[in-house]
Amino acid sequence: MIGDQEERFKTLFDLYKKPVHDYIRKITGSHEVAEEITQVVFIRLWKKMGSYDKIENIDYYIFRIARNECMRYFKKAAVETRLFKELQKRMTANGNNITEYMNYKETEVLLNQAIASLSPKRQKVYQLSRSQGLRLDEIAVEMKLSYNTVRNHLVEALRQIRKYYLQNFPCIILLLFSFISF
Repeated sequence: MIGDQEERFKTLFDLYKKPVHDYIRKITGSHEVAEEITQVVFIRLWKKMGSYDKIENIDYYIFRIARNECMRYFKKAAVETRLFKELQKRMTANGNNITEYMNYKETEVLLNQAIASLSPKRQKVYQLSRSQGLRLDEIAVEMKLSYNTVRNHLVEALRQIRKYYLQNFPCIILLLFSFISF
């Protein structure tokens, strides 16, 4: 009995291998993929070996398996492509984040050096304005200076910081203008 089933499977395999392969190749456009899916089709057919008599239209059944396996292949490929793109996107985003962080750190070090080069009064005016977010009139009250003196100190501090950047890191100037201008 098992020998008859194996012989029937071999007959089906010999009869349908090339047409199934050609059918799958037309769908997928790839000889290698067609080879792979054809194997899967005949593995599925092998697993149904004991129930060939229950299958009314074996031709339709085999090509239906082939079609379903092609659809399964395309779904799997689509998922893999989406995952690959998502991974690529995340890796690029992380790479950009690292680059941005490094640029930020370099800029921060340079800014701290520029601030340290200011006179103590200008440092304090700059820190109160930029770090603490105080307005010029609030700084004037806190430091017991006139509004115009505070304004002049801040303008001069910004000018000196820009000059420091020009001398020490020319390519960062555009970022600096958007970062420290008031």
